[in-house]
Order: sequence, then C-alpha cells, then structure tokens
Amino acid sequence: MTKFIIMCRGILSTFASAIALGGNQNAARGMETQARLQTNMVLRFAHLVWNAALRAIIDMCRAMILHIRSAPSTSGPPRAHPVRRETAPKLILTYFDAPGIAQATRNALDYGDIEFQDHRITREDFDAIKSDLPYGKVPVLTIGNDEIKIAQSKAILRYASKLSRTYSSDPVDAAIIDQWTELHTEFTSLLAINMYPDEYGLVGVYDKEEHRQYLVKTHIPRYLAILENDLDGADDENWLGGMDAMSMADIVWHQTLESMNQGTLDGFDPNMLASFPLVRKYLDEVSAQLSCKSVYADADDDGDTQTSDADGDGDSHTSDTDGTETRKMK
Repeated sequence: MTKFIIMCRGILSTFASAIALGGNQNAARGMETQARLQTNMVLRFAHLVWNAALRAIIDMCRAMILHIRSAPSTSGPPRAHPVRRETAPKLILTYFDAPGIAQATRNALDYGDIEFQDHRITREDFDAIKSDLPYGKVPVLTIGNDEIKIAQSKAILRYASKLSRTYSSDPVDAAIIDQWTELHTEFTSLLAINMYPDEYGLVGVYDKEEHRQYLVKTHIPRYLAILENDLDGADDENWLGGMDAMSMADIVWHQTLESMNQGTLDGFDPNMLASFPLVRKYLDEVSAQLSCKSVYADADDDGDTQTSDADGDGDSHTSDTDGTETRKMK
C-alpha cells in the first residue's frame, strides 16, 4: 500500500511538472505573438508616416512649380528674333548660286538667326550629284549628323519657318499661312511653264508669246489684286492673312515680288507692280523686316547666266557658272 501511494505521488508529481512545463510554453508563445503584433503595429505606423511625408513633399513641389509659372517675367519684352540654339541640328542648304526658289528658305533661316551652311553649286556640280539627290532636284536641305535630306522647296521652307518661328503653332493660323503659301505656288506655276515650256513637254505645241500676253494682262494682275485686297483690310502692319507678325507666307511672296520688282523675272516688265501701291508698300515692309540687301540686284548684268528649273516647283531661278560658295549665315 505504501509502495502504491509512493508510486501515485510520483505519477502526480510528473503530471504536475508536465502541466507546469506546458503552461510555461504557452506563456512564451503568447509573449512571442504579442511581440509580433507590436512589431507589425510599429511597421504600419512608420509606413503611414512615410506616405504622409511623401505626399506633403509632392504637394510642396507642385505649389512651387505653380508659383514659378504664375510669377511675372523679369526678362523684359520678347526678342524680335529667337535666340540661336546651340543644340540646333547642323543644316546645309544646297542650291544654285542665285536667289531662285531657295531664297525664301535662306531669308527665313537668316531672319530667325538660325545658323546654316549655304552651299551654292554650279550646273556642272548639279549634274555630278544629281543621281544622289532626292528626286534628282535642288534645293535640298541636309539635317544633322544623320544627314537626313529634305527635298521640295516648300517643304524645306516650312521646316525653316518652324525653326525661325514664322510658322504658327495654332492649327487655324497655320492653315491660313499655308493657304497663302499654296496661292503663291498656284501663281508661279504658270510663270514657270511660260519660261520653261520644254520642261513641261510643250515644245512644238505651245505659243510662248501668246501665253505670255495672257500672263501679263490677266494672270499676274489677278493675283496681285488678291494681294492688294487683302492688304487693304490690314491695320497698321500689312501681313498676309491678317497675321500680327511676318509669316512664312510673307517670306515666300517677298521672294517672287522682289524678283519681279528688280526686273530679274525672265521676260516680265518690272513696272507691273506700279498699279498696286499696297503691294509695293508691303514689299518694302517685308524687306525691312528681313533686313536683307537685295540679292537680286547682285545678279550678273552681262547676261551670262544659265537658267534651270531643276526642282520643278513652279518658280524661276538662274545659276551662275562662276563656281561654288559656302558660307554661314550669322
């Protein structure tokens, strides 16, 4: 009996020890769980604080940007011409050593203070490089180190005008500028046919003198009247399409009107502008804006020039045979 009691006591003692050990383990587990919960709460709180701080920084940056944009400019009135960009791509304009259909592009780049290389070639040079030119024609504008080549005089002029800010970013104003530029193409197309009928396949079936009489008496006066009427409705400054500054349209029309006024348009009387005083005044105003001396007056007076309609863009041009000239517009 005594042995049985001693054995029961041993069993009870062992059981009590096991219960005590289990309780200690449960307590340890509870403490570990509580520690994990506290750690998670700290991490969540830190995350919330970080997000709030980040949003505050972003809001401060936005407020600073809006303040800077709304602050009045302290740089004075805008420049008449844009500042030359040092990062602007290298430009090479290839054309004959004459005004012609490349002169408007030269004027646009010069007006915008855009540096470019004015590469002037002879007829012999043209024949040598013709096969490498887009469509086998000039003018051609080579852009950047990649040597992207742009052909067609109006496409080149539009690109140059965007650089010189004489082409509007507003879609409606841009369409109006294009409208007057396309009118110029329409006007010069018939002049080119008359001066170079063989290039249009009209040899032997075309009365050049009869057609020229139509141009002098009807075609040219009709388009000059369109210009005169538009300029008549202008206010202080006369710019085509009612623009408030000189545009690409003014530059391209100036090229042809100046050629007519100087008497270098083959076979056409320079006095044709006399009946259109507003057009004459407009020509002087564009010339003053361009601040360019008359390159047409520098043409060879001995008549030793060579005509060419190399690009078929509907305007006349001549090329001297004195050699090439390469220069940079300043």
